Amino acid sequence: SHYARGDNMDATCFMECMAACSITPEPLALDAVSRIFKSGARGSHALEFQDFLECLERCSLMGFLQHPETQEELSYDEAMVQLLRRIDKSKVYKLVDPSGKFLLPEHAAADESDTSESAEEDRKDQASDQGVPDELSAEETDRLLRALFHYYCMDGKQSSKQQMVAGKFYKFVRECKLMDSRVDQDAAGKIYKQVMKISSSGVNYIAYSDFVEALALLANLKYDNVGSPLEVFTRLVNDHLKHNLPEAVKNQMEMPP
Repeated sequence: SHYARGDNMDATCFMECMAACSITPEPLALDAVSRIFKSGARGSHALEFQDFLECLERCSLMGFLQHPETQEELSYDEAMVQLLRRIDKSKVYKLVDPSGKFLLPEHAAADESDTSESAEEDRKDQASDQGVPDELSAEETDRLLRALFHYYCMDGKQSSKQQMVAGKFYKFVRECKLMDSRVDQDAAGKIYKQVMKISSSGVNYIAYSDFVEALALLANLKYDNVGSPLEVFTRLVNDHLKHNLPEAVKNQMEMPP
């Protein structure tokens, strides 16, 4: 409410908020934050509170998947914690269970490490009992996406620079069966152009973080923004990508046929 004008937050206020919270220009560039705003506003010129929360979720996916000190890869829940800690320098937020629940220290469990593993086992057992297929964990999702990205960057060549050009992105979307009535080649092309970079030699490409952002945008389009950014992103990975992997990636991930 501090940065909003009334019940809504326009683009200028959003950019001021992100700058004041040290989210831009690092780790997220201004153009990336601008794209996040436009995606959250869904064609309007302002964010409502729920849209603002979804924008924060996108920021965590794009800019906080590595620990700032150790550079270790983080889960999506841990990335959100890092973003919240960036906003609140007192670092009071705690991740206390695999569901991604955030609590203040006085409300957190005394021993988080003891409860985390057992809670995850209970979740898997409950899903199995109900006949619900297991979703990939955040770590498994990141490993799968990196494997896909590297596979299509290399495209059979060992001398890849780990940069995905437009043709390989279209091939990925087509071969992993992401196209439907909402996602056609034209839509995929527009999403690619939203996130692409231009090298010093003038070549358009996307890096891994841009690839993740493109998938988030594809998920929003494919599911017509029904669900939070993280929900539709997870759905895209588990309902489509993990079932339509190239054989080389499937073997690398040791996934059943």
